[in-house]
Amino acid sequence: MMARNWRSEQFRRQPAERWVMYRLVMPIVDEACALNGLEPYFEYFRPNGPNRRLSVDIALIDGNERPIWMIEAKKITRTLNPGFVTPYLTRREMGVVSNGEYWVFCIDGETTTVGPILDVEGYIIPTEVDRIVSTLFQVTPGDAKAALNGWKTGWSGYSIENKKNIWQLGKGTVERVFAEKMKTDSLLGEIEGLTREPTLQDAEGYLIFKHAQENSTLYRILLGSQGTLEVRKWLQDRMAANTLRTCPSLHQPNSLIPPQVAVHHIAGSLLLLIEWWLNQAMPYPPHQMAKIYERLIANATLNAVQGEAGVE
Repeated sequence: MMARNWRSEQFRRQPAERWVMYRLVMPIVDEACALNGLEPYFEYFRPNGPNRRLSVDIALIDGNERPIWMIEAKKITRTLNPGFVTPYLTRREMGVVSNGEYWVFCIDGETTTVGPILDVEGYIIPTEVDRIVSTLFQVTPGDAKAALNGWKTGWSGYSIENKKNIWQLGKGTVERVFAEKMKTDSLLGEIEGLTREPTLQDAEGYLIFKHAQENSTLYRILLGSQGTLEVRKWLQDRMAANTLRTCPSLHQPNSLIPPQVAVHHIAGSLLLLIEWWLNQAMPYPPHQMAKIYERLIANATLNAVQGEAGVE
């Protein structure tokens, strides 16, 4: 997953557009793509008349190379306007233009704004970033609009209010080399992969909680956002299907509790336990949570299934 915990850093605002792109826009795009599996494509070209073409800074494309989101980055001191991105939205794609601090979403001719994402001291405001990631995570206009509120057809510009904190340096004074963005697999694929082995064991439970600890921000968005309910349901169904396949002990022909009921109870309870643990700032280590899961959820369900065998 992401190599650094960028959300905990203190940002010294710089006037360059590249600073906005690499320090604020790309980390947010990375988080969204790790959730939905879209791929960021840089300088995405689109025809604009005979022998002319436009290129958007980033297009988030699906497996069919179809652009879902178009994203434009501007200097942090720039006053934003939807017109910076709407020329690229020719086939009902969704658009965003950002100066790092504010993010203007453009969908079906309507706009809404999220931000600022940095406080006066330059630290990330997590709730604002979560709103942006959970919206970029969506792949349809309806779901994206449902993830945010305040949509309107009119427009008033936004720019950073406290410009005195901009870190000004002469051109050529500082050179910064940015590493190539690490390619990440879908977070959903990784979670689903952890459930392909039997999950009624402490070892597998530990792997799941350890993974949640290492990717806590993305898990919070996945499990806690209204806009990700369908994906959460999909994940729960996949976890239940894997448990049904790998845990023959749940198949008791004379039990009052059908195996399908048992595995969905296990999967749903596990996701709720992970969500609670993350929301409480992970007060217990992953190995302890794995044992809690094993005793409170996995073994308790298995005992109930086996104990009810023969009961009408």
